[in-house]
Amino acid sequence: MDNMIINININKIIENYKKNKIKRDAKYKEIKDKPEFRENNKKRCKEYYGKKKDVFKQSYEKDKELRKNKALFNYYKKLDRIDDFIKRKPEVVKALRDKGFKVEHLVIEEHVECQESKEHQES
Repeated sequence: MDNMIINININKIIENYKKNKIKRDAKYKEIKDKPEFRENNKKRCKEYYGKKKDVFKQSYEKDKELRKNKALFNYYKKLDRIDDFIKRKPEVVKALRDKGFKVEHLVIEEHVECQESKEHQES
């Protein structure tokens, strides 16, 4: 009995949310192209980013090396030369793996593991 009442309440909440979302979306579609809305929105954005400028700068500086490594990887990927990337930049590959970089991670992991096993066999 209690579960049924809870389910009814949950369904009611979900329905109310859907109705309100439809209303908010319709209202936004009406006002989004009005010049006064655009001006106010622009002002709010400038204020927000002006206040948080240091936070964004710190975030960028913190992730600068990762962004650089991802860009380098994507450059080699675009040229379809991932093998060259793995051979020439093993430290970048390791850094990307340490940060949890997932794109083409299977290819990178297999190649790095092969290199590690070869280095281990040679020593």
